[in-house]
Amino acid sequence: MQRPATHLRLSLTTRLSPKLQQSLQVLQLSTLELQELVAGWLADNPFLEEVENTSEDSFSDTQYVQPPQLGIMQDESDIWDTLADNPDMYELLRRQVCEYDLDDVTAAQVYFLIENLNEQGYLDSSLTDLVENAPLEWRLDETELAQALTILQQFEPTGVGARNLQESLLLQLDNLSAESVC
Repeated sequence: MQRPATHLRLSLTTRLSPKLQQSLQVLQLSTLELQELVAGWLADNPFLEEVENTSEDSFSDTQYVQPPQLGIMQDESDIWDTLADNPDMYELLRRQVCEYDLDDVTAAQVYFLIENLNEQGYLDSSLTDLVENAPLEWRLDETELAQALTILQQFEPTGVGARNLQESLLLQLDNLSAESVC
């Protein structure tokens, strides 16, 4: 008797939501086509109404500004230079990993934890969930991940990597008491 074979196939696909598809179509329209489309929406939907903007601050096509030509505004700084100087929280945390003397496995685990922080710097998922949902090739161990979390919680801003507000405040208090001892 032959045993049934099981195969696991992993694939990654990109799909655009209908709303995003519509947005892309609207962005590709010319001004005349866009005006016709909006007029159709206004005719079809009684809840939509066209608002005439008569204020002097309203945007008109006469307000378009020619982009600066090369060499014209040499003394003004480029906006992209200023944006590059303001890294986000995740980038600041990634830079701090390099400041610690960590082996490759621990550094990778700290990077993994950084990527799982929310915008406020909290770790929403439990370590058990992170280990269970990580790819099997990574072979994460919960105790090693807990040690990596302890290292992450030493990073700036103080309190990062906490699982809730209480833990964040406790980390901040520990940091204050450690600074006052030094």
